[in-house]
Amino acid sequence: MGGFRKIGFGYALDGRSYPAPVVASAEAIYLPCGMDLMGLGLRAGGGAAVVAKLLSEPRPAGELVVVNGSELPAEVRDDATWPLRAITGPLFVLPRGQASAVSKAGLQAVRVAAGPRTFDITVGLFGRGKLLAWLKESGWPVQEG
Repeated sequence: MGGFRKIGFGYALDGRSYPAPVVASAEAIYLPCGMDLMGLGLRAGGGAAVVAKLLSEPRPAGELVVVNGSELPAEVRDDATWPLRAITGPLFVLPRGQASAVSKAGLQAVRVAAGPRTFDITVGLFGRGKLLAWLKESGWPVQEG
């Protein structure tokens, strides 16, 4: 693992906004979601084993998995580049294999489509181009335009 990078400072999913830091690596995007999980049709996770399985096996498109930050695998939590050490609560974990498209959204966001769901990650006015280039280099399905 490794190579984690903070890519945004909030996101929207299913009509709800989450003012939380968003982190990505070549393998997954991690989105803190607090306790606001009602009505999202989530599958509750179960710690490091679930995250390891999630990153290594294909999952149904759009299935969201939530794990507690304190239960992430040690190779994530102990990585020198992991910026969410203080977050022990629930996180959405979106493996790269679940993303069908990554594109620009509005003036200050990047949209990650995963099956029927979309995450609009607020990245700010400057730096979106560099972020999209990094995601593309990391193997994410970035769409031009």
